[in-house]
Amino acid sequence: MDKQVIHKAVEKHTHRIMRQKILEILLCEHPKPVDRKIIWFALDDLQITSTEEALDSNLLYLEERGYVRKEAVGGLELGSTVYYITAEGIDVMDGIKQNGGVAW
Repeated sequence: MDKQVIHKAVEKHTHRIMRQKILEILLCEHPKPVDRKIIWFALDDLQITSTEEALDSNLLYLEERGYVRKEAVGGLELGSTVYYITAEGIDVMDGIKQNGGVAW
């Protein structure tokens, strides 16, 4: 098997795991929001390390699927971004809805 093919498969699986862990973090805090920075540090604590670009890409993916909701809080200079898990995201985590792009 080609090394590049293996690398792509591992990368794809890593993103699926990251998305699952993001949903788990948000579900633990539901209905409260979780700051993006807290998600980043929680993933690091779980030894799911990646780039901030990968985190943002996975958060955007989950948002586009309707599994999370993003909200800007505070002003432009000192503001931050928080995320909530949606009912759709909870259904995926509970196994009620087929998951797409989230590892199990």
